[in-house]
Amino acid sequence: APFLRISALTGSGVSRILPWVDVIKSNWESRIPTAQLNHFLHRVLAQNPPPTRKGKRLQMYYITQARSSPPQFVFFVNRPQIASPAYERFLERKIRETFGFEGVPVRIAMRPRRALGE
Repeated sequence: APFLRISALTGSGVSRILPWVDVIKSNWESRIPTAQLNHFLHRVLAQNPPPTRKGKRLQMYYITQARSSPPQFVFFVNRPQIASPAYERFLERKIRETFGFEGVPVRIAMRPRRALGE
């Protein structure tokens, strides 16, 4: 989140608040197309695949933005229970870096991919 130095006593820095409010509001309401998110996911997985856990590999199939305000991203995977919290934080950081969600909370969820016909 941005850190703004202001003084209520002298009024210095106060004029910088409203532009940041607009940026944060825009980030809060931002929606990323699924195709763009999946392209992002393939790049991230190629550079840094998820760690294995107890000999099991986490496979990530696709990502979608479930909602905005605040932004929530859902990764569809083979086994959500083996997703490492550290890797989830890594993904959150990469989403922030790539799509610019500065100043807003980003939520990550891992869900199992449904089989065909379910």
